[in-house]
Amino acid sequence: MQRIKSILSSFLLSLVILSSLSARNISIRDQISHVSLGTIQSIYFGEQSFFPIEELAKLLSIPIDKNNAEKTLTLFYKQTPIVFTAYSPFVRFGNFNYQMSTEVRFPNREFYIPLTGFIGGMEASKINTMSFDESQHVLYVVTRPANLVRLSTISQDDTVKLVLHTTSPFREPDITTLHEDEWFYLTVNGGIIDVKNDLGFEHIPEVFEIIPLQINRDQARLSLHLAPNVSGVNVRCLEESSEIVINLATTSNTSSTLLAGLQKEREKWKIDRIIIDPGHGGKDPGCVGPGKMYEKNIVLNIAKATKREIESRMDVEVILTREHDSFVPLKRRTKNANEAGGKLFVSFHVDANRVKSLRGHTVYFLGPAKTDAARDVAQFENSVIQFEESQNEYAGLSDMSFILAANAQNAYNKESQDFASMIDHEIKTQCGSRSHGVRQAGFYVLYGASMPNILIETGFMTNSADRAKLMSGEYQNALAKAVADGIVEFKNKYESTTF
Repeated sequence: MQRIKSILSSFLLSLVILSSLSARNISIRDQISHVSLGTIQSIYFGEQSFFPIEELAKLLSIPIDKNNAEKTLTLFYKQTPIVFTAYSPFVRFGNFNYQMSTEVRFPNREFYIPLTGFIGGMEASKINTMSFDESQHVLYVVTRPANLVRLSTISQDDTVKLVLHTTSPFREPDITTLHEDEWFYLTVNGGIIDVKNDLGFEHIPEVFEIIPLQINRDQARLSLHLAPNVSGVNVRCLEESSEIVINLATTSNTSSTLLAGLQKEREKWKIDRIIIDPGHGGKDPGCVGPGKMYEKNIVLNIAKATKREIESRMDVEVILTREHDSFVPLKRRTKNANEAGGKLFVSFHVDANRVKSLRGHTVYFLGPAKTDAARDVAQFENSVIQFEESQNEYAGLSDMSFILAANAQNAYNKESQDFASMIDHEIKTQCGSRSHGVRQAGFYVLYGASMPNILIETGFMTNSADRAKLMSGEYQNALAKAVADGIVEFKNKYESTTF
């Protein structure tokens, strides 16, 4: 009997070890501000992902009560006790009982909860404070509600008031401002803003654009792009009414000045020049498939097909970063794009992975990688610098560098994400390609592009089905049409809603 127990224990231990080999990091982010709160590591039992609830509780400072004798764990989440029992699929959310699709695991006396089952229980019990983005492996958690909630306007003579409504009062020392050329920056210490929310702002002639940004966990910023007739700005905090008032002084006889400014801005942002970047080239082959199939040749064909498709349908100029099998350093590509006055930047690539069953496309925009998969892809694409003479130019470009770059290019970051979503949708629906979603990653080739910019991994060289499609002229033309359709959609939306 003792021998059987020993064998069984060894077998169970082996299962745990094998499962841990399929571990994957889950990024925990604030649902309102998207600020990173840390990471936990999930493990797979079979095909299901389980996460350590005790690690999540520690990370979010959530009280727990663990009873090893009864094999239960109670999570006291926002005044609601959530009770898990080892080896049971039933969870009690307050007075609500919920059955998950699989039971709680209990290796080494630690509680591992099925991720999708837990989120399903949260939704069913109306505790809608967590959501999971499976494509990016990010768990979003509402840690604190937004306190900068709405923006309204009041016009009086030569002054326009923007009133930022808050849920609690702020004082003058909480506010810092910077007025630089046509931009005004309002930073609120202790401010929390929902970056997906436009604050209910209705566009007015004096302000071209307002960009909300959560700088860090305890600091929010509004960036105001001001019209030429705004001659001065001052800010007051009204503690009694929980309002931050931004007073915009305007010059008299504003109509002609304002109209001229509006027309100038419209012309400035008209999408009339598009930069198409076929990745790699020359001494850099990119991914290499069987029979000397080179990524550099595939993406050049797709880029040329896209150029033809766009020019046949739109009155725009399309510039390729390379038109032949030539090597162009990464920074030179975006530098040339900026100097040419490009308004959109699209970079084509082909993916690769040691898991040969992986297939489909992914669309990226600039920012710190939020998943291991995105980071791996960026590292491979960035490895092209080994062919460059001045590799030290890229030294120090860490995740923080890309956070700062994304913030500096924040005026284009939202547009880049919207553009990426449109392209992803068109490729998925028109080409029948499996979508891995829209992701952020730190690609050197996008770093410094002063325009909405995306990078498309068109398929996997390591997957035989994808490889056959990517070598097909018919599929290359289909990809070109899908990308052109996405560009048309973005151009129409962007030019009609910029002002």
